[in-house]
Amino acid sequence: MPRSPAKERVSPTRIVCANDATVNPKGRVVLYWMSAFRRAAWNYALDRAIELAAELRKPLLIVETLRSDILWASDRHHEFVLEGMADNKAVCEARDIRYYPFVEFERGDAVELATASADRSCG
Repeated sequence: MPRSPAKERVSPTRIVCANDATVNPKGRVVLYWMSAFRRAAWNYALDRAIELAAELRKPLLIVETLRSDILWASDRHHEFVLEGMADNKAVCEARDIRYYPFVEFERGDAVELATASADRSCG
């Protein structure tokens, strides 16, 4: 997976704890929920997930969703996201990284998927 600008490791100044949860060493995967920065390169959060997966010796699972209730969404927006998902899938396949694109048809399905995925992840 391409890394962000010539760094061996993600700088600690870029790592912010969003909650007080601890890493679950019994988790089956390191889960990266791709929702805002939908790119496989130049993405510090994804770089950190890759590092964590290597540290824990667990596979990385990238889940990217397209929710049905996005405010101001349009056909053009959905097309843009779907094309990006196809690009991300190709990059992940080439790097042998698990990637799961998910298009929500029923409102709330993405939240259910997130909950189920998080329950099985390292954090």
